[in-house]
Amino acid sequence: MLGYRVVHEEKALAFDRFPERTKDEFRRKVRTLSGNFQLLTRLPGALLPWRNPIWFEFVSHKVMRLLVPWALLGALLVSSLLSGPFYRAALVGQIVFYSLGLIGVLQRTHTQMRLIAATGSFLVLNVAAGFAFWVWITGKASRSWKKAQYDRGKDAHKL
Repeated sequence: MLGYRVVHEEKALAFDRFPERTKDEFRRKVRTLSGNFQLLTRLPGALLPWRNPIWFEFVSHKVMRLLVPWALLGALLVSSLLSGPFYRAALVGQIVFYSLGLIGVLQRTHTQMRLIAATGSFLVLNVAAGFAFWVWITGKASRSWKKAQYDRGKDAHKL
């Protein structure tokens, strides 16, 4: 918002290590997503397209991520309360999707089945986003940082 730009350096290398335990990844996501809520309250001008030169990126990558859990909860509620074949199919689809995600979360080792791993990650991200709202609204966002545990024996995952 101050007119600076980001330059991509093709020779730069980035590495990311993922926590071995789902609860550590969940904590990490709660911390970063509650920080997004803090960002919105501390820099409300970022929500104004005429003030923020990267407004679309900001809204699509920061703000929408915070709204998705509430939209998913609304879709689940609506499809469970309304009758008709469309709503029943939507409810069954959601139950199957969340069940696959739960299987992905509960597995102790990373699954080789991409669908289960992806739905598990999706579930963790969106539950963390919903939880991050409550961490932020209760004023605990600044105390939500806890170091994640990493397996020292494994190599970092290259981005």
